[in-house]
Amino acid sequence: MIHLLNPADRAYQLRFLARMEAERQANWPVTDEEIAVKQQSVRKAYSEHGFHSRQYQNGFDELHNLRMRSMAQKYRLERGLPPGSKTPYCS
Repeated sequence: MIHLLNPADRAYQLRFLARMEAERQANWPVTDEEIAVKQQSVRKAYSEHGFHSRQYQNGFDELHNLRMRSMAQKYRLERGLPPGSKTPYCS
């Protein structure tokens, strides 16, 4: 049986899934390797497309977010705080 959603239901479902994925990623541990890989891709985007390119700007924003999450994780770990607690690095 094929279950068809009307477009409004499908749009809601996609927004819900995007929100759930963002929450999952926000709580997922960041590794130094992830940061290094993103850093390389940002450098490559800068060298190929320049500072004002969308590739560089998006990559830089993602790298910034990874670093902030990493610093928040280390802050919590150093102070024995629970995983979801607020830190100076949380937005």
